[in-house]
Parts: sequence; C-alpha cells; structure tokens
Amino acid sequence: AVAAEKANAFRALLEANETLEATIAERTADLREANDEIQRFAYIVSHDLRSPLSALRAALDALVDGVAPDPPRYLRSMQADVAALTALVDDFFLLARIEGGHLDLDLGRVDLSECCDEAVEALTPTAAARGVTVKLEAVDHVRVRGNTNALGRVVRNLLDNAIRHAPEGSVVTV
Repeated sequence: AVAAEKANAFRALLEANETLEATIAERTADLREANDEIQRFAYIVSHDLRSPLSALRAALDALVDGVAPDPPRYLRSMQADVAALTALVDDFFLLARIEGGHLDLDLGRVDLSECCDEAVEALTPTAAARGVTVKLEAVDHVRVRGNTNALGRVVRNLLDNAIRHAPEGSVVTV
C-alpha cells in the first residue's frame, strides 16, 4: 500500500512538473512575442522621430552658420518640426494610455469641419516646405459626437501622413 501511494504521489508530481513546464514555455513564448513587439515599436518611434530631428538640426546649423537664405522661413520650418515632435510624443503618450487601459475621453458635440480647418492651418507650413498645397473643402459644419482633442489629433495625423507621402507639386484636399 505504501509503495502504491508513493507511485501515485510520484505520478502526480510528474504531472505537476509537466504542467509547470508547459506553463513556463507558454509564458516564455508570450514574453518573446511582447519583446518583439516592443522592438518593432522602438524602431517605428526612432524612425518617426529621426525625420523632424534631422530637419531641425539642418535648419539650426544653417541659421548658426549664417547660410540660411531666408531665416524667417527656416524658423517657421523649425516651429513646424517642433510641432511634429510634440504631436509624436503626444501620440505615444496616448498610445501608452490606451494600451494601459487608462484612456478616459469626455465626449460631446464636435464640429469636424473646425477640426479639419485647424489641422489645415497648423500643417500648411509643413506642406509648403514640401512643395505640397493643402486645400480645405468644407461645405458646411459637420457635427459629430466625440472628443475634440482626440478627433483633432486623428485629423492632423491623417493630414500629416497625406502631406508626407504626397509628391511635390500635388494638392492634398481635406
């Protein structure tokens, strides 16, 4: 009877060990996947930050060296790059809040036409620097239920992407 109890206890121990090993393997795979996702995100972040930082560095160097042909234009371009960096940081902060489940949006009536108008106004200097024209075609007010800041950020991001990927001399219509 004692031998049978020991054999049963040994089998139970083996089963518990197998279950533990399977759980460890599953958690290890989850950690590898999360690490891969973090690495992809870090690559995207560094890529998105590199462009405005390079533009800022080039404009600043030209101003400091006294070779900027139109200093006020360079300063406006630098302001646009700082705005782009600020928007990226805000987007990353928002993403972290979303991923962490800490996003609380106050919803209300939003004039989407106004969000578009503000995005066009903010990004027109960036578009001009890239040789792209931005045109707003808003027939009337478009009111939706949402969050003004979040919708404004979405519209600016969409417009910024359109400007960034538009060929020189083209028109981006909102």
